[in-house]
Amino acid sequence: MPKPTLSQRTSFKTWLRYNKPKFANTTIPEFYIDDILTEKASGISTTDNVRVIPFNNFGTENVSTDVSNDTLFYLPALSNDTVTLSIGESSYTFKFVGEDGGITYDGTTYNLNDTIPINNNKVLTIKGLGGALLQSSNVPTYTVGVSTTVIDEGQSVDFTINTTDVAAGATLYFNSTTSMLASDFSDNSLTGSVSVVSTGATTGVATITRTVANDFLNEGQENFFLTIRTNSVTGPVVQSSPTVTVNDVVSTYTLTPSALATNEGNTLTVTVSGSNIPNGTYYWTIHQEEGTVTASDFNPASFNGTVTVNSNSGSFNVVLVSDRLTEGEEKIIIRLRKDSITGEELAFTPVIVVNDTSRNVGEAANGLTFGPIQVNRDNGDATQATDWYKICNLDSIPDGSSIALFIDGSGSMTQANVQASYELLVSKLNARGITITTVTNSNEDWITPFLVDLP
Repeated sequence: MPKPTLSQRTSFKTWLRYNKPKFANTTIPEFYIDDILTEKASGISTTDNVRVIPFNNFGTENVSTDVSNDTLFYLPALSNDTVTLSIGESSYTFKFVGEDGGITYDGTTYNLNDTIPINNNKVLTIKGLGGALLQSSNVPTYTVGVSTTVIDEGQSVDFTINTTDVAAGATLYFNSTTSMLASDFSDNSLTGSVSVVSTGATTGVATITRTVANDFLNEGQENFFLTIRTNSVTGPVVQSSPTVTVNDVVSTYTLTPSALATNEGNTLTVTVSGSNIPNGTYYWTIHQEEGTVTASDFNPASFNGTVTVNSNSGSFNVVLVSDRLTEGEEKIIIRLRKDSITGEELAFTPVIVVNDTSRNVGEAANGLTFGPIQVNRDNGDATQATDWYKICNLDSIPDGSSIALFIDGSGSMTQANVQASYELLVSKLNARGITITTVTNSNEDWITPFLVDLP
């Protein structure tokens, strides 16, 4: 025979044989419900926990004056049928949408596993469709407490959800209701979920910890609260938490150099300090205030770098190059920035004076050093050598230094004319690890050797 539909007024047993109802997970298997409906044509079940309402009942059926938890009702209704159940002193009218549809109650359509609220204490959960298998239970309750209602940025607050008649392991969802951004929270999210842990036969608890990020922004005081939901982060709201006030934490920064005046060749140590500084990497940049400052004035040759700050403290070094160029006094300022070398400025040093350590050629001449001075032409005879080392007082320079030497090659003068004096000088310099750059020219230009880049 053709498969009958609900629109046909056939017996429910015949319809059930060809149109198997949809059942959710339940302790009552499908074949058992089938047996109940087949054997109890009157619709009155002799089992303790299943009640079958008469087929095609369009009146009001008094189901029970005392609905206990986990009582199962089976309503073998057809498409578009309306069934009214009288439970206690109240009546509840359900309309069946269609063969595969749900149940409409009080203007809302419910489907498999949905819960229909029927009063302040009880709900009916749809455990099967094709007709309807309904299971009664107490209305779940939710209360939300907070560990504190006032926190600072960077701190946390615990939300404790106590439940009754909520299954252990059930998932609850939450939204952080606020004008704050997701980035204002440490997990970069306004939503989340948590599982209920059993604390008794009908009680449970779930805890949500929300940590507010400590950011760079001056935002003023902010507020947020949690809305607790079932099914999803957009599901029904079952409870809201108290409001939590978030105080803005303002960071302060100080940039302090080890000296406000220093010489070329020295190293400046710059210290970062302050309060409520988020740990992380920051950037520093050097800016010219006076004079001609180039990247080559620093080692490495750069105007910027990074510094790590932890527990409100950090430091970095700026190495000043002694370049032997006569530049005069220079002035710089060092600035601390976030995110990048072009990021927001957080602090800056006072003006730092860098003294020029180069000397004008001959300015230290004293008759012995920085010549010109006249020496013997020894022509390679060691007994006629002039002690240039002593004349120039080279004992006064450190071991490992570097010097420049000019030998006049004009006219009849050659290095051979002073070779013995030259070799005496070199032997004494080698003994102290002092290197020598020798320049010979016929222009009688004794200045040039002192301007070359020494090793």
